[in-house]
Amino acid sequence: LLPIFEKTDAETIIDEAAPILPAGDLQTLQFRVNDIDRRLTALKSYADGEDVLSDMLRLADDLNMLEEGRNPFEGRVGPYRRAFLAEQDGSLQPYSVRLPDDFNPDKSYPALVFLHGSGSDEQGLLDMPRSNGQFIEIAPFGRDLYYAYSKSESQIDIVEALEAASDRFPIDRDKVIIGGFSMGGYGALRSFYENPELYKGVAVFAGHPDLANEWRFGLYPNFLKQKRLRDFESIPVFLYHGKEDAALPFELAEALSEALQIAGADVTYSWSETNGHVYQDEETQARYEALLTQFE
Repeated sequence: LLPIFEKTDAETIIDEAAPILPAGDLQTLQFRVNDIDRRLTALKSYADGEDVLSDMLRLADDLNMLEEGRNPFEGRVGPYRRAFLAEQDGSLQPYSVRLPDDFNPDKSYPALVFLHGSGSDEQGLLDMPRSNGQFIEIAPFGRDLYYAYSKSESQIDIVEALEAASDRFPIDRDKVIIGGFSMGGYGALRSFYENPELYKGVAVFAGHPDLANEWRFGLYPNFLKQKRLRDFESIPVFLYHGKEDAALPFELAEALSEALQIAGADVTYSWSETNGHVYQDEETQARYEALLTQFE
């Protein structure tokens, strides 16, 4: 049996602690309370509820710290889920964050915004480091599971997640790159295209240059077209793809590499002879980490 969740009591504790909390920490706690309440309401009678129980226990620990006058997020490096108040509709939207293991709040850090693939949200995406351990890593949900970050709401949320993380953590905004895996690879290209002034580099892992048009009806950017690549000139772009990828064809990644080079991008690519639609191998990771050193 699950313990009784008293939403009103939790909200009262959070409200009383609001004066000691940065806005992002307050919004994170509010999101967690609402999320647990929603999941408990939707829980089927035959489900064990193990995941929601774990989150309830973690929230209870954090609320105890609040009652003692302590901020439960101080000293936490993650990965863990945070939230921000979305300007477009006033909703609380999640993102995950991971800080360097030797995080020093008095030092500024480069940042990686990393986008998840299809069929999942951002939870767990940062359980493994997505950089070289020297970046603040941000994984927005982006209100997207299957739409290749083609909706305007997704693009706005990605920017607002970066803004929220920058308000809370010492991010060097001149050293932010965007990347993603699979659907997130197309999302990274699209996000750079929409806001090139925000990002100094792009990383595409097992991505697709025209995924939104393949999955959805509409006129979305095709990144094999030179007119879509003008802002990529002189931008470091890292590409990884497995030649045995049965989900997103390797040939398109190769064509993207050629198109980016024609556009003047600084392209580093790593092709695996044996990998399918999976994350990068050790050799690729080493090349990727070598590229990241220029942002440290």
